[in-house]
Amino acid sequence: MTEEAERRAAALPDLARRIAEREALAPRYVKLIHALCAAAGHTLQHVTAGDYRLHEGEKTLAWHFLIEQGPFHMVDAGGKALMFRGSSPTDLVCEIDAPD
Repeated sequence: MTEEAERRAAALPDLARRIAEREALAPRYVKLIHALCAAAGHTLQHVTAGDYRLHEGEKTLAWHFLIEQGPFHMVDAGGKALMFRGSSPTDLVCEIDAPD
């Protein structure tokens, strides 16, 4: 089934445009997670959940996601997007600028 789905997708004449439109409409957190994964040299598999946790003493929304190396999470705070390994609040993998 996967091969057939890929074959049909490849046959669409406007596939690149459709993908670009979908990416442009993605929520901020998804764009930031993609950018963090790219900066760290990884590919996002999928976003799994969002929850609240303490980050620098403040209750902050964290988005959890999977890459080929397992679970990670992202915090968007203080003009930065921060990528942490697993659920660790201190094992920082990378950070990127994320102005509002």
